[in-house]
Amino acid sequence: ARRSELFRSDDSGMTWFIKDTGWYVPSDFANAVEHGGKIAVTPASEDIVYVCLIGDSKGEDQGWIGVYKSTNRGDNWTNPSGQDGSPYATINSTENWNVAAYDGGYHQGFYNFDMEASTINADKIWIATIRLTESSDGAQTFKSIGAANSTRLNYIHADVQYIEVNGDDIWVASDGGINLSEDELTSHVALNKGIQAADFWGFNTGWNEDTFTGGKYHDGTS
Repeated sequence: ARRSELFRSDDSGMTWFIKDTGWYVPSDFANAVEHGGKIAVTPASEDIVYVCLIGDSKGEDQGWIGVYKSTNRGDNWTNPSGQDGSPYATINSTENWNVAAYDGGYHQGFYNFDMEASTINADKIWIATIRLTESSDGAQTFKSIGAANSTRLNYIHADVQYIEVNGDDIWVASDGGINLSEDELTSHVALNKGIQAADFWGFNTGWNEDTFTGGKYHDGTS
């Protein structure tokens, strides 16, 4: 596939119609890559729809396309930041940067990927990738607020897979466990106390001593 497309049903799923007026079109279709998208809606403004897209709009992109927004349930779309992939600026700058990747372009596709919108502020969305990212101006600009290049939450683990929004409560699940914020990710607490788990990726034994060593994913050795 070359691009993600969005369809809407107004009759409980009996019929579906593509909604692509103003929608994303890869700038170099022959070299475009589609890795999927996430949809977010909010009771704070029920006609607003956000769609976050990952993949490549052209050959030189590195996994991040951008966010499209509709204010009329998908009938028309805009690109608030104007970004369809690269060129990417420095992370956390006011210019367009790569929300999905580290500085070197490394990203993890759909594995670490989610997006949710605030239930009380229709201009605020959160994106889960290698890091946790926030936009508070309707997807015009973004800030890394957790994990890599964090500007706020120092103890959100890298590789964020899932965000769950329930009013003011925001749950964030990552390779480091589960975190809860009760103030829209201004602060957070880790909810890993009492959970003991280890993911071993390698083992070795001593050849002349009674030792057995395991290498843990992310968390050292035992």
